[in-house]
Amino acid sequence: EASRDYAWSRDQLASGQPIRISRIGDLPPAAEAERRAFERAGIQSYLAVPVKRGDRGFGFLDTFRLHSEKVWTDQDVSRFELLAEVFSTALRRLRAEEARAVTDERFRRLTEQVRDAICELTSEGRILYASPSFTNLFGYSLDELEGADLRTFVHPEDRSAAARLGPQQE
Repeated sequence: EASRDYAWSRDQLASGQPIRISRIGDLPPAAEAERRAFERAGIQSYLAVPVKRGDRGFGFLDTFRLHSEKVWTDQDVSRFELLAEVFSTALRRLRAEEARAVTDERFRRLTEQVRDAICELTSEGRILYASPSFTNLFGYSLDELEGADLRTFVHPEDRSAAARLGPQQE
């Protein structure tokens, strides 16, 4: 309903344009719904900037003055756009962390359920993670395995073949 009632504002923000209104009476005729709503709320001046993800807007950040009009300067708009970018970056980071947590949980459930011995290694061949099956197979606890060099678990006769499969560290 609000997007229909405030079509002018929606269109301005969707096009990436800030809305800078120093005096509510200066709103264009197409923004009649916004003007009436602002007057009912006692808003004297209004500033809104789109919050973007890449080139796409997905929200907006706004502020207003109730008791007096304010001439919004280019510096005011720039600072507000910077604040909107900070919010956008924080939201992107939060979503990435949430997605990572879901992926990590999926990986954990998968590795805990399979019978195959699974481990994650550093580029030097040290164990970062070992599945329960891995710990059961080798008879070591996870604490004993974390940080250990995987080559220590390879039979001496098989070490040259194993070395060809991974990093060449001595």
